[in-house]
Amino acid sequence: MNVTIDGSDLKGLANYFHSLEIQDQRNILMASYRKALTPLVNMSRVMAPKKTGKLSMSMGTEELPAETAIWVGSKTNTPAKVWYAHIVELGSFRTGVRHWRKKSQKSTGRMPASWFWRDSILATEDQIFQTAGNEWYKEIERYTRISNK
Repeated sequence: MNVTIDGSDLKGLANYFHSLEIQDQRNILMASYRKALTPLVNMSRVMAPKKTGKLSMSMGTEELPAETAIWVGSKTNTPAKVWYAHIVELGSFRTGVRHWRKKSQKSTGRMPASWFWRDSILATEDQIFQTAGNEWYKEIERYTRISNK
């Protein structure tokens, strides 16, 4: 993986960034992370199994509170925050062969693995790392423009 960064004024930019308040630094990093991860979210939506389409619609990002990190994956809007993409990704190896229950009309048993998440990461990894630095620069410029008004 080759990552190139224009380092013409990197030291000055880093000093400016570290002179900002912690919350402003976090806001800049979160915005740049979110924009850099957009290709991964889009690719995972394309590669997710399409049985109902709900899994691909649930792919997204979520900022972790009180941390400088973003969680990327499948989410639901339920209060319990049920994360279920790992079942589709890895398959369910602890159960038996899939079959239909007669009374409840539900499929049950072993679920085959699809590996869509791993394939999405491998397809977009270089692009994410390449754009992360560029998005950081853009967010600092945007912050400077907004704060100078």
